[in-house]
This record gives sequence, C-alpha cells and structure tokens, in this order.
Amino acid sequence: MKNNIFLSVLICAVCLSISTTCSARDRGLEALTLDYVRQSIFQCDEKLNKFLAKDLTVDQVCKIKDVLQPEANNISVTDIFPRNSPGDGNRSWIAAVETGKTRYHLFVHYNRKDKVDGTFLLSGLSAEEQHIPFSAYKAKGKYAPPFDGRWHVMQGGEYEVFNHHLPAWRNRCGNAFAYDFMKLSDRGTLYFGDPQKIENYPSFGEDVLAMADGTVVEVVEGIHDSQIGIDNSFGGAGNTVVINHGNGEHSTSVHLKQGSILVRAGDKVKRGQVIAKVGNSASTIPHLHVQLQNSGVLCAADSLRFGFSDVIFNGQKTALAYPKVGDSIENNN
Repeated sequence: MKNNIFLSVLICAVCLSISTTCSARDRGLEALTLDYVRQSIFQCDEKLNKFLAKDLTVDQVCKIKDVLQPEANNISVTDIFPRNSPGDGNRSWIAAVETGKTRYHLFVHYNRKDKVDGTFLLSGLSAEEQHIPFSAYKAKGKYAPPFDGRWHVMQGGEYEVFNHHLPAWRNRCGNAFAYDFMKLSDRGTLYFGDPQKIENYPSFGEDVLAMADGTVVEVVEGIHDSQIGIDNSFGGAGNTVVINHGNGEHSTSVHLKQGSILVRAGDKVKRGQVIAKVGNSASTIPHLHVQLQNSGVLCAADSLRFGFSDVIFNGQKTALAYPKVGDSIENNN
C-alpha cells in the first residue's frame, strides 16, 4: 500500500532549497503541514481540531478525504512546497498528491496564529496537461510589464494553485492565463496604515502602461471604485481598456480607476504609454489584472499564454519571463 508514503527528506530541506532567507516559522510550518496532510487524507478524525482555526470544521476538511477515497490504496504525497503571496503575513503550503488516476494539489492556508483557516483540493495537472486551449502558445508580439517599478505577482501561472483564473477557460472571457499584479509598500506590505482605506494601497492610482504598440478597440468606464472587501458584482471586470496589437493578439487591462482612462476606441498607443491608473472597480482590493486574448470582444475570446520580454525578473535580467505567484518583475530600462 502506498498511502503511508511520504518524502522523509522533505522536513526543512524543501524550505531551505527554495530560499536562503527561509524563516524558522516557515520551517516549522513545513513540518506542521506534513502532519496535517497525513491526518486529513488518511485519517480525518477529531485529532484534526488541533490544526484548525475556529471557523474551519473537521467535517469540512474531511470532504477532501471523501474525494480521494476511491483511490485510498494508491495515494502518495510526492512533494510539498510553500505558496506565499508577497506582502501577506499569512502562509500557505501545497502538498502534491498522486493517485493511480491523476494528480492533485492540496492547498493549506494558515492564519497569523499558524492555524489552518482554509484548505482546498485543486487539480495538480498543468494547463497543457488539462488540454486548455493555447496553453503552449508563443506570443507573436513582445510585451512589457504594464507598470513602472517593481511589482509582484498575486495570481498567475500554469497550475490552478498559482492561478485562480485558470479554471475559467471554458467561459471564454480571455482570462485563463491572466496575471494579477500588486505594488508593495517600502516595508514589503500590501498596504500601510488602515487596510480599509483604498488610498493606503500602493497599487491604487499607479500608472497603467500599454504593453506594446497597438490600437485601442474597446473602453469601458464609469464604474466606481469599490470599498475594500466589497466587490461590485454588477461592474463586470470594472473599467477596462482593450488594445489590438496585431497578429490576433489583444491585451486587456481591468479594474481601472474610475475617471482615469486617457484613451478612446480608435486611438493609437505606443509601448509604455500611460493609458489609465490602477483602481478597484469591480474588485475587492486594488490590483492590476492584465491578459492577452485572441479577440477584442470581452467574454468572446480565448486566453493566450504570454510572458514579458526584456525584464528584471526576481532581480535578474531576463529575456522572456513567465511569472507566477510570489515572483517580482519590472521593466529593464
């Protein structure tokens, strides 16, 4: 039986291999996660309570075991690694779980008291393995980051555990391979001062740049910036600019600040030109969402996988980068 197979060398080694600045807290959470995963997948009883925050119940966690139960004799945990969002004092760890039929990622989120307050079972298959259209696409144009300075990736990548947009590919809204970016404060946090004040987020009000030369084909505006934590569900993607870059490639920037859009449909734009400012329209927290799609019509397009050319990627000059959660990126100029 494989259901007790764990990588015994994972303790501490994984954390240290990823970052030379790995904290004692992270090393402790690595061991804690292994214990939690073992009990939630293979036992799932009241002993789990010692891991859980007060709002999460054993019954909720055990639904994961129910999903895996048909393959109970063929389950193994083959890897474990951190998934920490920049600027967030919370921590998340991922366990790679294999069965006889497929692979999963078990996402474990800890609060600031190192109690599990969220746990999810996601597909462990890459976008290409899931046969998501355009997952192996090579962009014809060269695209620059749509901002000045160093920003961090909050969502993006080839796996669902890094990119919550990925499962939405069937909706054909062009967002499966989208990126969410945020700018951090000088202290490396998502905000400073009161987190309920929108102006306390460094991303809010920053310039949004055209990623490449092109022609504006659609502008959506007039949608107010939401209060922190309150999404305007009637606002769609919020204030939006869509640009045709030729070769069937269109970039879309959304959640833009109300009243900040500087372009109109038909305008020609140049790479690096300011087109708007980062806002919080139809969003819960100020960030910039950008995507590449094969049509200029919102929600009538496939998402195109793309990266960023000639950038500083995680502190290193890189010709072409495909960032994921936790990575930093900036223009190399």
